[in-house]
Amino acid sequence: MDVQKLAKVLALAASDNETEAVHALRMARRLLDAHGVDFVELARRVAEGSPAANEALEDAVFDLRNEIRHLRCENERLKKGRVPAAAPAELNRPPSRKPPAMPPPPFVCAPNWPG
Repeated sequence: MDVQKLAKVLALAASDNETEAVHALRMARRLLDAHGVDFVELARRVAEGSPAANEALEDAVFDLRNEIRHLRCENERLKKGRVPAAAPAELNRPPSRKPPAMPPPPFVCAPNWPG
């Protein structure tokens, strides 16, 4: 069973548009029927859940929370004008005294080009 497709269809069932919501529920029922499952069985499976899947989900949430903490700290350092601790070498170099390079002149087509 394509679980992602079922999840998207069930998300549409929460629509404020009654016709869309009913259509989504019918489509979800067809997807479940194709695999010999009904809504009651689906609810039972979700309620039970597999311990391995729950543990993997908890690990992913933990990792994401750590990443968010890291990004918040990085954001605060950047707001204060500090260079991050793990910045590449080119960011730690003093600014160049050279003026920026001028862009090339635009191409001009000669009106009476022999040809």
